[in-house]
Amino acid sequence: MRGAAPAAHASSWLYASAGTMRAPWRLVVFGVSLVLAQGMVSAIIAPMFALLSRVVAEPLPAYPWITLSAVFAAIVVSVVFVDDAPWSSIGLQRRSWRWHAIGGGVALGAAAITATALVLVATGVLHFQSASLSAEPAWSPGTWSASTLRMLFVL
Repeated sequence: MRGAAPAAHASSWLYASAGTMRAPWRLVVFGVSLVLAQGMVSAIIAPMFALLSRVVAEPLPAYPWITLSAVFAAIVVSVVFVDDAPWSSIGLQRRSWRWHAIGGGVALGAAAITATALVLVATGVLHFQSASLSAEPAWSPGTWSASTLRMLFVL
């Protein structure tokens, strides 16, 4: 950990002269944290996506959310706890969680998805068709609400 002197019995192969853990060991900590976090996060998120998949009657991919959460947890362990670095070193300081910062990210993401959709519409790959106005339940397969929910989790 930065700022803390390495233990007297620790060899120079583990710690650098500045008292920080050497890069290969920091990568090992990240890798082990990632594997452990992936298992824990999967145990929490996978059942939620199984339930959502039953609601929309189509499998929803949980792996992007599991991977995102596991990588975030591994970064927190590696950067904040092992390196003893501030949240600002990974861009997660308090001002990053304000509405204008989050809104800017949402707007940028929406613009990227919209631009991609427009290119697909222009090339004829994406086309729209009307949803049936039957008396089906709102979350039945094929309804606009079920499609919207699927896209929310995929995009």
